[in-house]
Amino acid sequence: MFRGHQTSHILAALLHQGRTPLEILEAVNAQTGRKTLARGSIYVLLGRLEDSGLIKGEEVPDDDGRRGGRPTRRYELTAEGYRFVNDIQGLMEGVA
Repeated sequence: MFRGHQTSHILAALLHQGRTPLEILEAVNAQTGRKTLARGSIYVLLGRLEDSGLIKGEEVPDDDGRRGGRPTRRYELTAEGYRFVNDIQGLMEGVA
C-alpha cells in the first residue's frame, strides 16, 4: 500500500495527538534526527494517507499566527489508522 519509512514516521507522529502538517514535519525530522521530509512532500503523503482512510484532517484556525491568520488542517489517526499501526508494531515485534 505504502512505500518507505516516511509513512510510518507520519503515523508515529500522529499516534498520541493530532497535528498540523508543519507540526508533523517538525516531529518527524526531530524523531529521525535529520531532514526526512520536505515541506512539499508532506502534503502529498498526507493526502494519500487521508485517501486511504488511515488519517483524517479537519480545517482549524491559525491560533499561533504561524500561517499569517490563514487556516490549516489538523490530522489525526482514524480507528483504521490505529489498527494499521498496531498491526505493524505486532509484525515488528515478531521479527525482533
